[in-house]
Amino acid sequence: MKKIFKLLFIALVSMPLYGCNDKDSLKFSKDDTKLFIVSDTHYLSSTLLDSNIDYDEEGKQITKDGRTVQYINTLIDKLFDKVISEKPDYFIITGDLTFNGEKVSHLELANKMKILLDNGIQPLVIPGNHDMCMSKSARDYIPGSSKVVSDIKYDEFPTIYADYGYSGAIRKDQEQSHSYIYQTKNNEWLFMLDTSLSKYNYEEGFNQTSGYFENIEWLESNLKYAYENNIKCYMFSHHNLFLHNPKFTYYYQIRNYEQILELYNKYNVNIHFSGHMHIQDIKEENGIYDICTGSLLDYGNRYGIFQTNENGMKYESKTIDFKMENGEMYSKHSYDLFTRDSTKLTNKLNIEDENQKKIAIDFASKINAYYFDGSIKNQYQKLIKEKGYTLIKDNLADFENSYINTMLVEGNRECHKLIIKNGK
Repeated sequence: MKKIFKLLFIALVSMPLYGCNDKDSLKFSKDDTKLFIVSDTHYLSSTLLDSNIDYDEEGKQITKDGRTVQYINTLIDKLFDKVISEKPDYFIITGDLTFNGEKVSHLELANKMKILLDNGIQPLVIPGNHDMCMSKSARDYIPGSSKVVSDIKYDEFPTIYADYGYSGAIRKDQEQSHSYIYQTKNNEWLFMLDTSLSKYNYEEGFNQTSGYFENIEWLESNLKYAYENNIKCYMFSHHNLFLHNPKFTYYYQIRNYEQILELYNKYNVNIHFSGHMHIQDIKEENGIYDICTGSLLDYGNRYGIFQTNENGMKYESKTIDFKMENGEMYSKHSYDLFTRDSTKLTNKLNIEDENQKKIAIDFASKINAYYFDGSIKNQYQKLIKEKGYTLIKDNLADFENSYINTMLVEGNRECHKLIIKNGK
């Protein structure tokens, strides 16, 4: 009964408002805490690439998920320009900082982030499943001389990123992970949770993709202290707290998420940030939100701005765009790259007419891009009236359980904005 009352109280005093008008929005000042959040930057040193090759050109891509390689450096530079112009207090990367854990990529990215420190912005990072102990996956991509390069070992991560969270942390998990707590200028606690299992890569003989938070005792003791001392806590991890899509299961959601959720309910935690999926999405369950930031390199090219004060909190997702040398906007290039080869989305499609099949494939490509961008909701009514939708619905085996349908169902919610006002 006590637990039920507690949940009702939280629901009453924390009112979520999606896509509010300006008159409903919270007001923030420079004295309030402001975070700039990105994920899955997958930075790759240009020394590992051939400068004469366009790695976004068809047939020359080194990834199969539609992300850019050619514009990694440009996107990082544009991102840091945006960070400096937004003037947040903290800049956070929720894991997968590098392409595949290359030491040279880590060192270059750490060096690039110095410009943020120089502008009074504190970067905070945690590792993802692509950042440490990647062994043979860390390599160069120069044709004819491709070779394995140095990765970073488990203990090197907090050393390389000492200035970006670890040296300034007020508390650290010294036993089982690279997790730490960073206290903001307004005394909120940012829990930077390391859910990667990369330290087991060498002994297991393969790269661990899934996530698990090992030191639950450490997490509870610190949440308990914060709760008893009225300290507001915000949580960050690479892997997801919630299941955002039934097709994104074991390798995406933190495996012991139930233990974590139990602590969140017990100690009044309601905001968790994650990445890993490369999809921009906000999932809510029982008053707790998992805000998943899409990858900087995939279509949408998104980042988030999170602000908080005594009146509540506000999150808004925004996109990086710029004019390329050929005069084309980068967003178009990103969309074209992402939707170039989506035949795998419709490989069970039973349509013989090639023109009809192309309409269906083009539709699947489009909703996949919108889904990763978090913009299905804005297009939903239009999308389900398109011919491509009807063709797929009528001709795709087991449509209801298909990835295409889950994108439309799960994506039909607000994924770009969240406002929670505290009760008076």
